[in-house]
Amino acid sequence: MIATAGPRALRAYSSYWYRMAEHWHGRPIDTLAASEIQAMQLVIVGSARSQRNSRGGRYAGELFIAAARAYYNRAIAEEYIEPAGSPAHRVSKPRRLPSTRQALTGLAGTGQRNPIAPSCRGPKPAVRDRGHAGWPRSR
Repeated sequence: MIATAGPRALRAYSSYWYRMAEHWHGRPIDTLAASEIQAMQLVIVGSARSQRNSRGGRYAGELFIAAARAYYNRAIAEEYIEPAGSPAHRVSKPRRLPSTRQALTGLAGTGQRNPIAPSCRGPKPAVRDRGHAGWPRSR
């Protein structure tokens, strides 16, 4: 079923599909339980790469559930299993944490939106008149 996926689905989910194939090699897809998918999600969350803006593997777990659901959606479309037989759809996605982004403070009441921007401006570059639709005018 991986061969029928489009390029975007492959880019997003292929690593998880290959991990599922390694982990459950040789087992029919209708024999997996929701608890096994949830256990693999916890393994993926625990093995997620930690970066500066990491959320503890939370989005890796969310993406794994999305990959498992996409895989089972393909199995349902090909009529390998019944729609009610998808264990991936019985596992809930982890909730997203609130954003860590915050507004800039200290600018309220000064009348400036960004105090650094005016000092960064240099002379304006010369603009060449290109005439209509970007073509040079004939002389």
